[in-house]
Amino acid sequence: MSLHLLLLVTYSAGLLLLGLAVSRRVQSASGFFVANRQLSAALVFSTMLAANIGAGSTVGATGLGYRDGLSAWWWNGSAAIGSLLLAFWIGPRVWRQASAHGFLTTGDLLEHHFGRTVRGLVTAMLWLATLSILAGQLVGIAWILNVVAGLPKWAGCLIGGGLMTAYFAAGGLLGSAWVNLVQLVVLLCGFAIVLPVVLASAGGLSAILRAAPHAASTDFWNGATSVSFLALLVPAFISSPGLLQKAFGAKSERAVRRGIGWNAAALAVFACVPAVLGLAARVNHAGVPQELALPTLLASDLPVGLGAILLAAIFSAEVSTADAVLFMLATSLSQDLYRRFLRPDAPDRDVLRVARWSALAGGGFGILIALVTPTIVGALSFFYAMIGATLFIPVLVGLHARVNRSAEVTASILAGAAAVLTVQFTLGNAPGRILTPATVGLLSASLTYVVAVILRRRS
Repeated sequence: MSLHLLLLVTYSAGLLLLGLAVSRRVQSASGFFVANRQLSAALVFSTMLAANIGAGSTVGATGLGYRDGLSAWWWNGSAAIGSLLLAFWIGPRVWRQASAHGFLTTGDLLEHHFGRTVRGLVTAMLWLATLSILAGQLVGIAWILNVVAGLPKWAGCLIGGGLMTAYFAAGGLLGSAWVNLVQLVVLLCGFAIVLPVVLASAGGLSAILRAAPHAASTDFWNGATSVSFLALLVPAFISSPGLLQKAFGAKSERAVRRGIGWNAAALAVFACVPAVLGLAARVNHAGVPQELALPTLLASDLPVGLGAILLAAIFSAEVSTADAVLFMLATSLSQDLYRRFLRPDAPDRDVLRVARWSALAGGGFGILIALVTPTIVGALSFFYAMIGATLFIPVLVGLHARVNRSAEVTASILAGAAAVLTVQFTLGNAPGRILTPATVGLLSASLTYVVAVILRRRS
């Protein structure tokens, strides 16, 4: 067995044992969904950042750096901007309402303001869209294992999917928070060690920039591409159910601001890393497929020991984001559909059992979709576009409107989702365009809401 694979097996076993150990403390739906609202600022920070640095932020963003150069910063940088707004604007308001009313999911928040129809509509749409981002994380794991350990794609998807499903289904948010803390330490330490080594082997940052294959590689602002990332990721990172629910689990409003704020700052700094690594891979390994840039750099340009460290770091990133997505799937099915529509009087133990079975089912479907998903960025872009088009307006209106806007919000959700699907399946999501599924969906949702409000006032 190679050193890379041995380290991966040992590390995976450790994560699984930690998740199972924490699961013994989870005996209620509140413990599973919101960790009994006892997450400190440090745990909010670690579970947020570990969830946000995943396949798209590492393998996908390095591929963007390989293709576009320094402007790849805007993929993670846009997420940092959205996280900053979540920390100091949306997050504290959401936490106050969740604590006052006992909300366990974003669906609880939506129903409180708009009724069960909006809750069911958003839940059904997002459950299907969320499978795409879960598949994207598993594809990232598969690419890493394929290049480093020689495993076929299906084996990599099974390993990553099986691990994160097992420890999340056992421990929920509390188990994920502690596992994410370990994953984050490994992730940040791995990249902190590897980046200087890669730069030194390529002759330094100035040498990489001089050797860049085209002028756009050194252009930090890349016009339409940067704008499209901002439109895609800022609204999604403000209103994502998985991130909002992590805010629900904080023990105080101060913990929300500090934990998510630290996460935003760390994301802004980390965004530089994959952009630089992508340029280094383009200089040293021109001609490899875009999303194999980081795995190839890992396998070819580092000593075996350092390569093994970064393997564990990237594996941490993929698995931690995958369990955050699984968290959204499990809670939406058990709390937003099962308890709200099928068995309103269901006791906690039944809801908890449904949540765990939902996690297992979501993990299984995610693995199946990953097997036929070609790219990471494509899978993630569809998910983020749907989040922005269907949830951004409802969350903002729910937290700020003083009158009931259920009809207007329903129209906004339907218009946004229809626009995303139309553009996705007709024009696609090609880079370098402003009229992407995300921008068209967000504009359609916003304009529909404004028009609906105007028509209601006139009537």
